[in-house]
Amino acid sequence: MEYDDYGKGFINKDKIISISEGWGLQFFIFVLYLFWRKMEKFFLILVVGMIFFSPSDLSRETFRRVRREPMGEPIKELSFVGLGRMGQGMAKRLRAQGFRVIGVDINQEAREELGGETATSLREAISQMPGRKVIWLMLPHEIRDERTGATKKPVDETLSEIKDLLKPGDIIIDGGNIYYKDTIRRAEELKKIGVYLLDVGTSGGARAAEERGLCFMVGGDKKAYQLIEPLLKALAWIDEKGIPQGYGRVGPPGTGHYVKAVVHNSIEYGFFQGLAEILEILGKYFSWDIDKLRDLVERAQNGPLSSWTLSLAEEVFSDKKHFEKIGPKIGGGEYGRWGMEAGKEFEVDTSVIASAVKVREDSLNISPLSPGAFADRIIAGMRFYMGGHTYEELETPITPEMLIRVRGTAEGIVKDRPEDFIDKVLKAVVLVWLEALKEGYELMLKSPFEIDLKILSEINRIWKNGAVIRSYLVEQAEKYFRKGKSMAELINELLSEYKIDLMQIKYVLEVADRLNIPVPALKASMQNLKP
Repeated sequence: MEYDDYGKGFINKDKIISISEGWGLQFFIFVLYLFWRKMEKFFLILVVGMIFFSPSDLSRETFRRVRREPMGEPIKELSFVGLGRMGQGMAKRLRAQGFRVIGVDINQEAREELGGETATSLREAISQMPGRKVIWLMLPHEIRDERTGATKKPVDETLSEIKDLLKPGDIIIDGGNIYYKDTIRRAEELKKIGVYLLDVGTSGGARAAEERGLCFMVGGDKKAYQLIEPLLKALAWIDEKGIPQGYGRVGPPGTGHYVKAVVHNSIEYGFFQGLAEILEILGKYFSWDIDKLRDLVERAQNGPLSSWTLSLAEEVFSDKKHFEKIGPKIGGGEYGRWGMEAGKEFEVDTSVIASAVKVREDSLNISPLSPGAFADRIIAGMRFYMGGHTYEELETPITPEMLIRVRGTAEGIVKDRPEDFIDKVLKAVVLVWLEALKEGYELMLKSPFEIDLKILSEINRIWKNGAVIRSYLVEQAEKYFRKGKSMAELINELLSEYKIDLMQIKYVLEVADRLNIPVPALKASMQNLKP
């Protein structure tokens, strides 16, 4: 079998039919030719040509008929590998939509929680699937052995385990946060045996699988994408009209993981970091009153910062006792580093992304009462509410009284009217978010995936329907790119619309410095502003 790059199926070279094996077809073409030309002299020319010209030679060049493997019946069953919190929600949702799902996990508790048909290994699950094999993987990029320090890639191990069981037309769906270059390599290897690999970047957080739905950025073959579309519809974010919207194909193999794991997650880092920095400033301004911070975040949903990021911050502040126990160790950082690597490779400035990554790295060795630790604790809490990520639980809760005693307040430092000061610092968040989006968009436009403004508009449409970074700004970006407007036009017009200027941001930086609060993402965003 040989893959047809036009996406129409697989060529079976053993079943190519030459013209010499099908004279009936030649005669039919010949008769049509006579009717078309209505000239008898060509009859003699064709007869002579058919006698002296080798049909087999002709068939090798252009006139060959190809029997292709049909794409098959719609997908009704699949094996689902990886039954963590998100995997559990996805598998249950698919079953509720009428699909047969065989859950696969080495963890017995995970299998028991899912119930129904389960298996301890993928080979066992495949043996229970008589037709086309459809396998959805929700596995991590790498696993590190804490004892030896050695790393392994679960996706590679899984594919090696089952490769001899796969047949042409089978489909592997990789829904994890996977490095896109690994995905391209795996897709090319599977292509040789006629197996499709679809990389399905998955966003929305673990709860979304159980609630309104997830967001999917898909890379891979068009025909295979059409086959799995019913699965995506069953799992995707549902809009206000009850229509699944949060999914779409964004390009060839590797694109889905690039757009999600590299770009989306890097923008997410910038969003979280930019907001947390300003909330630490406001925390000190409000004498560390968590209720005031929660109320402010809630009101900010009515402006340009309207987003799920704000909703996560609101959740953090809604349970004060819980927040007091959250430590500053953030964790993560790998996806932002992927964004920085892509920036270096494709010559894209990723200053905001880099600032967020460094903060996460530094948070591993920071005291809970140090400058910047309040912002780190907010990010750690947001990650917990977003996807159930673990956080450092403090033995001694950090109360407002402790913060006042150790960190002080903003009394005597900020002399603006409260509404004016709050307006300025919130505009600083808008600036950081616009810069994070700009870096992400450039990473896509300058990537090898041939992403243009039209595709960029489609990606933002997908993001606004269920992605972690869904926001008013993403909605605006979709509209701008759909109209063919450039990224520079988007940034400049929004900066102008919200009256964000250099003097305002300089003032916020001066206040942060006087309050002894680090704001690396805000500093990195200054380059967009003109005097």
